[in-house]
Amino acid sequence: MDTFLAVFTSLGVDSSLLIQIIIIAIAFFASKLLFLNQLQFILENREEKTIKLENNADENMNKVTKMMSDYKQKTDSAMKEASDYKKNG
Repeated sequence: MDTFLAVFTSLGVDSSLLIQIIIIAIAFFASKLLFLNQLQFILENREEKTIKLENNADENMNKVTKMMSDYKQKTDSAMKEASDYKKNG
């Protein structure tokens, strides 16, 4: 224990250490209540919205791909029909 106290004394630690620890603890809890909880809420909300938007974008991309495929089939069918009509006169 004497070694422990000697090290702290050589580092310049005095009785104000306890007061400093208390001030830091109060500042931490105050910032947590006033700032960090709100920041956590904002980050979680933003992440939820981003994931939702990504899922919607994926769904829309799938719909567009399907619509493009249907359009391609219909245009190919119309081209074939027009070609057959042209040949048969």
